[in-house]
Amino acid sequence: MGEPGKYDVCMLLENSFKNDARVLKEARSLARQGLKTKLLALRDPGTAAVEEVFGFRVIRLAVRSRALRGRWALGLKAVEFVGRLLWSTVFHRAEAYHAHHPMCLLPAVMAAKLRRSKVVYDMHELHVGLTDQTPWGRMLVTWYERALLRFVDLLIMSDGASRTKVFRSVHNYHKPIHYIYNCAATPEASASPKDLRGELGIPATHQIVVYTGFIATHRGLEQTIESMSQWPSGSHFVMIGHRTEAEEERLLALARRRGATGRVHLWGPVPPDDVALWARCADVAVVLIQPISSSYRNSAPTKMFEAIMAGVPQVASDFPEIRRVVQNNPVGPVGEVVDPTDTGAIAAAVGRIMKHQPSRETYRRNADVLARTVYNWEVQGQALIDLYAETLGIRSGGKRVD
Repeated sequence: MGEPGKYDVCMLLENSFKNDARVLKEARSLARQGLKTKLLALRDPGTAAVEEVFGFRVIRLAVRSRALRGRWALGLKAVEFVGRLLWSTVFHRAEAYHAHHPMCLLPAVMAAKLRRSKVVYDMHELHVGLTDQTPWGRMLVTWYERALLRFVDLLIMSDGASRTKVFRSVHNYHKPIHYIYNCAATPEASASPKDLRGELGIPATHQIVVYTGFIATHRGLEQTIESMSQWPSGSHFVMIGHRTEAEEERLLALARRRGATGRVHLWGPVPPDDVALWARCADVAVVLIQPISSSYRNSAPTKMFEAIMAGVPQVASDFPEIRRVVQNNPVGPVGEVVDPTDTGAIAAAVGRIMKHQPSRETYRRNADVLARTVYNWEVQGQALIDLYAETLGIRSGGKRVD
């Protein structure tokens, strides 16, 4: 389990911390600021029980009931994980308990009460607006969050005013909500762009449309492949990210049915800090989140900021937060927004950007300025550090200022 020494920040996750770029960036920023930071996560097969990364410690908790199969075992698995997480959270004393998921909020609150510490609730999704829940499940999540919010000292969202409006309405919540956007970290000055064309055997004269992020449904991948028949000839679609074997087979099968064999590629996953370096050689990025829930419709997805950091013009979903960043930002447009369900509109926007070099260059220049000045993790990480200092009174070295 690790030593029970005093920490400044104890982060709680319901995943294994293998592909969670947001948590990595936040924990790394806090650790670099001098805050002693620890993560408690779920242990997956093949992952280390304890490891040191980027100046902070990760402890993964094994859940024995995960070996059980069947829907009947889901509740048992959740209860065991929450119980183990609670015990570990109380065991590891901290000035602040930082919960990244709803399941982690109860252990964070209980540990904070016992230790007289602070609670941070960091919302990656609008959980009351997800569609993969039954009405009963959504009601339970709403009740659960509402009951525990009164004990939260700092509430952070990964998105802007649109999600906040829904959240406040559902929970009748009137306390401050702070935004820490999932912006990409600025690559090291010595880092050079990766050779995506060379790795995939794509000719230098062929244009590339790129997608970054988890490869799954509701990300607009099917719609993008469907639109390829209307793209300029010789153009390719590259998806960079983690995927299952079944998902890869499904998307490649769709490409075969649509006559795009050999033009659809899957690559990675790659380290979070390298995503922009791999995407930089693309001509267009697609950020086509589908309108399946209020959480998705009001999101400001990581892949949008990755495209900005890569300096790649994007075709993105015409949703409030995405439109605000892609077209209504302080510098100038970095791409086009479209109905993400309309394959014709997607194809037309991709074609316009590919064929019109002046527009493409303007979008690239605007993205470069935004990446340097506004939408980078250095800005967001400093905002997180400032919140810890101002709201929680925890500064470098873990000194509480009351």
